[in-house]
Amino acid sequence: MARPGLSIFDRKSELEGWVDQWTKTADSISQRRAAWDRLRELHQHATGLPEAAEIATSVAAIEAQRALLNDPDPVPALTQKLTNALRGALTAVQTTITETFAERAAQLNASDAWKKLTPAQRDDLARVHQLTAPAVAPLATDEEILSAVRASSLAARRDFCDAVPARFIRALDEAARLLEPKAVRVTLPAATLKTEPELDAWLARARTVVAKKLRDGPVIL
Repeated sequence: MARPGLSIFDRKSELEGWVDQWTKTADSISQRRAAWDRLRELHQHATGLPEAAEIATSVAAIEAQRALLNDPDPVPALTQKLTNALRGALTAVQTTITETFAERAAQLNASDAWKKLTPAQRDDLARVHQLTAPAVAPLATDEEILSAVRASSLAARRDFCDAVPARFIRALDEAARLLEPKAVRVTLPAATLKTEPELDAWLARARTVVAKKLRDGPVIL
C-alpha cells in the first residue's frame, strides 16, 4: 500500500518500484523452481546412495523453512553433490556391465560347441540372445545424467547386469542343441565342501546324476 502524504507522482514511482521488485521476484521464483524440481528428481533417482541420505535433511529444511529464495542459493551445491554421486554410481554399473559381457563372451568363444557353429549360426544366436553390451551413455552434464536414469534406474541397471550371465548360458545351450539336438542341460547337486572326503562324496553324487542322464543322450554341464 502506498504511504500517506505522498504526491500522486511519488506514489506512482513507488508503485512502479514495487511492480519491478515483484517482477524480479517472480522471475527468480521461476528460475529457482526449475532448479529445485531438477534437484528433487535427482534426489529421487539417487535413492540408496549415501549422498542421497545426507542431502535429504537439507532438502527437507529448504521445504520446511521456505528457503528456496535464500541467498546464497542452496540448490546448486546440493545438485552438484547428487550429480557427482549419480555419475559415479552409473559409471561403476556401466563398467561392470561392459566387463561382464566381455568376460562371458570370452568364455563362450572358448567353448567347443560355439567354435563348431558356423559364423552365421553364431551371429544369429548373438542377435537372439542379445550378447552385445549396450552402448555407454554420456554422463557429462546434469541433463545427460537425468536422461540416463530416466531411461533405466540404478536398480534396473544392476538387475540387468546380474542377468547377463544367463543370456550366455542360454546361447551356449542352444549352440549345443544345434550340434546335438537331443542334448539336455544337467544341474549338478549344490553343496558346501570343506574336506576332500566331502569332495569325493559330492563327485560321486554328481557322477551318478550325469550318468543317469547320459542314458537318454548327450548332456550339457
